[in-house]
Amino acid sequence: MLSRIVSDRSDSTIILADHKKYEQMSRFKAFDWKAADILITDRQPPEKVDTAREMQGTNLLLAESDS
Repeated sequence: MLSRIVSDRSDSTIILADHKKYEQMSRFKAFDWKAADILITDRQPPEKVDTAREMQGTNLLLAESDS
């Protein structure tokens, strides 16, 4: 898959996802948490997602909302 090749060749991999993506299932898996350096999102992830992120050393950045 192209996203894995790009991730493997990059200095860092950043995931940008809003909170609606936390519970959605996909038929495709782009890469594992261990490949992600940073998760940028609009809300604190659910405990299961946050635990997986922490275990792999992925940093979390919460985007500020104007509302």
